Amino acid sequence: MQITGTDIQMTRGDTERIVVRMTRDGEQVPFEAGATLYFTVKHSLYEQDEDKLIGKTVTAFSGGEAVVQIDPDDTKSLSFGTYYYDIQYTSADGEVTTIVPASAFELLPEVTYE
Repeated sequence: MQITGTDIQMTRGDTERIVVRMTRDGEQVPFEAGATLYFTVKHSLYEQDEDKLIGKTVTAFSGGEAVVQIDPDDTKSLSFGTYYYDIQYTSADGEVTTIVPASAFELLPEVTYE
């Protein structure tokens, strides 16, 4: 996997873990108990949530960080190419923050299919 800015490239069918941290004014702000982090991948920026291709929800945070795990089954049926993702955080009191704005999520070809 390669992350350039907020754009992600990964090989289709691989297992990847994305560690997510939130900062404010240059300082890390730990994720709090009772909060939820959403990682969503879609074909287009204009699709509805029910059209998402990958949807991960994280509610357990270690050391104030979130880990989004992408499993082989999440991508193996998708075509190679560019999709779009974002990461949204909802605090325990309901405040919503988009941590990573809409960005490219590119699936690269694989050679070994196991």
